[in-house]
Amino acid sequence: MEKVLVTGGTGFLGLHLVRALVQRHYDVRVLTRNPAALRGQTQLPVEAVAGDITRPEDVRRAVEGCEGVFHLAAKVTLSAKEADEVFAVNVEGTRNVMQAALDAGVRRVVHVSMVGTLEGPSEDSIVDETCPLRASDVGTPYLDSKVRAERLVLDMAHNGLPVVVANPGGMIGPEDNFHSPSSALLKLFFHRINPFVVAWRLNLVDVRDVAEGLILAYRGGRLGERYILGGENTDTVAVFRCLREVTDFNRSIWPLSWEALEMLSELSALISQPLVEKSVATFYHFAFWASSQKAERELGYKHRTLGETLADAAAWYEATYLKPQPWASSYLAGE
Repeated sequence: MEKVLVTGGTGFLGLHLVRALVQRHYDVRVLTRNPAALRGQTQLPVEAVAGDITRPEDVRRAVEGCEGVFHLAAKVTLSAKEADEVFAVNVEGTRNVMQAALDAGVRRVVHVSMVGTLEGPSEDSIVDETCPLRASDVGTPYLDSKVRAERLVLDMAHNGLPVVVANPGGMIGPEDNFHSPSSALLKLFFHRINPFVVAWRLNLVDVRDVAEGLILAYRGGRLGERYILGGENTDTVAVFRCLREVTDFNRSIWPLSWEALEMLSELSALISQPLVEKSVATFYHFAFWASSQKAERELGYKHRTLGETLADAAAWYEATYLKPQPWASSYLAGE
């Protein structure tokens, strides 16, 4: 039984990846700051190791004896107020994980990045793996840190690190923890007190498909290569309309343009009130559209339709946080 380490195993993607690995008979170890946080995994034969990726000694101890590493752990926030911690976790933490894996001689590493690290020829481009990493910081620490982390990983690949990079789209699905902008869409849909929604363009993918894609990348991805694990290119207005259809939950939708969000961020600075941070407005300016054709062709990667993903995600949310509705029954029954 092959032993693999998962960092970030208690997060949204980590939960689904750990479950999928166990189902495929991997011996799974999870490095986490809080072993009690292995939510949904208490019945799984998973080894929890207490530690922090920002401490090299913790990472070395966790990697010891493992043949493979899945590096998911990241600090996810669009706020610039936590920039120091974001870079410490996302960049230096990644360095620690990669160096420990290299020193331990693991067979293979999968590093999880994001589609936003890649820069197309225009703002509306659909990026693929031939696109370069963003050449300069954009002003949102989370995005900037993910670019730097991916760059150092690929640099280490040239020095012998057996790594494959995975670039997921915005993830959504059941058992969400709502820590990312894309996964927070359900909360916005069900609970927002006004009809405005930022007209953000993104590639939205089922978290379960990304978990499967990571295992495919681990098993068959070419070393030193990146693979986009995406779903459908869409926008938040279309997502909300689809949610209305699959839930019969009526919501008025008034698109809020990026320009309006930018004006709110500038007003925030003028009146010293936290309406919208500049770093947040900047993030929503980008269209994170992407193509998964390389992963489909080389790895056999597949993704669900957006409608199916949203129906399952909304069914889970409805059953967990709201009164269950008849349309949720098929998913809850495991059909």
